[in-house]
Amino acid sequence: MVSVWILVVLLVLLLFGWFLWSAATRIDKLHRKVVASRISLDKQLQRRAGASIDIAVSNLLDPASAMMLANEAYDVIDDQDQIEEPEHAFDLKGFTNQRELEESELSQCLRQVFPDEDAICEIRANPIGDQLVYRIASSWYRAGLVRRFHNQAVANVRAARRQWYVRFFHLAGHAALPETCEMDDAMSPALAAAAATPPISA
Repeated sequence: MVSVWILVVLLVLLLFGWFLWSAATRIDKLHRKVVASRISLDKQLQRRAGASIDIAVSNLLDPASAMMLANEAYDVIDDQDQIEEPEHAFDLKGFTNQRELEESELSQCLRQVFPDEDAICEIRANPIGDQLVYRIASSWYRAGLVRRFHNQAVANVRAARRQWYVRFFHLAGHAALPETCEMDDAMSPALAAAAATPPISA
């Protein structure tokens, strides 16, 4: 009878150990999704900033708009909050408040430079402008999608880490609690339409 109870206890411990291992594995995967989505978001935003600089120096904009756009885009490019690949650093910190502010200001600037369809059509009449406007709009559109995916991944991690067994057994290790990315990434209807219209030469 004692041996039966020992077997039952061992089986329960084995099942509970498997449960904890599964939970830790799931949290690790959720962490990696957060890192991967943040890196993808960073790449799309850097692509948007790069295209913004290119169009600012292309002589296709009026001098005031070109200078304003270049300044905002350079603030993003020069930001020190660079993101390393997951294999080099398993970092859940996310963007700094300063980076989010700079991206928001670039969004506002782009809406001001390209306020409507007429302004965009004028630039896209030039083949180079056509390519650059599409790069800005398409990367901006993808960034918005990735940011929503990233914030959902962060919400999933935070929900999983609120479970009592995760906290009690420290299944998340020493990883920082990830934060959502909050920035102004609302596109104007005209730029949203440009994202869906590839360049003629593409």
